[in-house]
Amino acid sequence: MNVVIFDIETTGVDVSKDEIIQIGAICMDSITGKEISSFEVKILPTEKGIASLNSMKSSGFTNCYDPEIWGLEGVHKAMALQRFAGWVGRFTDQKRIAKSGKSYYVVQGCGYNAAKFDHPFILNVCRFVNIFLPMDMRVWDTMQFAMLYFAVCNIEPEDYKLETIAKNMKIELLHAHDALEDARATAKITFSILNSLRKS
Repeated sequence: MNVVIFDIETTGVDVSKDEIIQIGAICMDSITGKEISSFEVKILPTEKGIASLNSMKSSGFTNCYDPEIWGLEGVHKAMALQRFAGWVGRFTDQKRIAKSGKSYYVVQGCGYNAAKFDHPFILNVCRFVNIFLPMDMRVWDTMQFAMLYFAVCNIEPEDYKLETIAKNMKIELLHAHDALEDARATAKITFSILNSLRKS
């Protein structure tokens, strides 16, 4: 089964007001853990978004945003989501039946804190720009997986930030808060936990 592990970087945490500035994702074979393909896109923030990013930076929060790089590589959000949806569509392998009776295909989505943050954020933008994302609405949340895994192993990490869990599981995360790097680390954590479950 294919799994698309995705991550976003944003100008804040409010789904209704803040903006996505980067999407990173990989498609992984859930049985072998092999990376099949990767995706990354930078999204041009609005003036309001830039002000939020500058405010975050002045308060000590590190993010991946570099005005020069975004100026060269960034695209508008509609184009970014269209590219992402098109890329996701290459890996759909699960059949679903719509209320109309028509069949369609989706892929299993996964992310770190995806159920509460990344997935709702992306869906909100998809609705705004009228783009269908062919991903199962029931995304896997690796943070929830990790909480269960550490509880069963009787281990209490300092916190459940992605960086902390990656370190505890001896998984390399060189550039935290870069969407593609975070997605890769999340994929490795997910596969490690899935493997442990298979062996138990």
